[in-house]
Amino acid sequence: SLGRNFTNDEWASEKLVGLGVEKADIEAVSISESFWGTYNEAKAISDLVLKEGYRHLILVSSPHHAERVGKSFWKFLNGRGVRMEIYLSDDHASTTDLIIEYFKLVIYNGILLPYS
Repeated sequence: SLGRNFTNDEWASEKLVGLGVEKADIEAVSISESFWGTYNEAKAISDLVLKEGYRHLILVSSPHHAERVGKSFWKFLNGRGVRMEIYLSDDHASTTDLIIEYFKLVIYNGILLPYS
């Protein structure tokens, strides 16, 4: 419809509008790249949620990534009056993706989240 491929933000926005979300209620947020991507995203989005006074955060994640997403956001939002829900996409992970995610989760659980 645009005569080109959608950006990720455009695609997500169209999907949300198709589900009944008002376009005015959708805000794309740019987050700088980081080695600890999920952690950095959780920190930045949590800071925004708290600054804007939002009380409800809905996260959508692939099933194999959801535990690390949830724990990262919990680190910054626990006890801050924000209700958080995680919905799983229908994304499927390869065996390699699952192995990589397992090791990332071990690092997040054992080092990054407890000591940050």
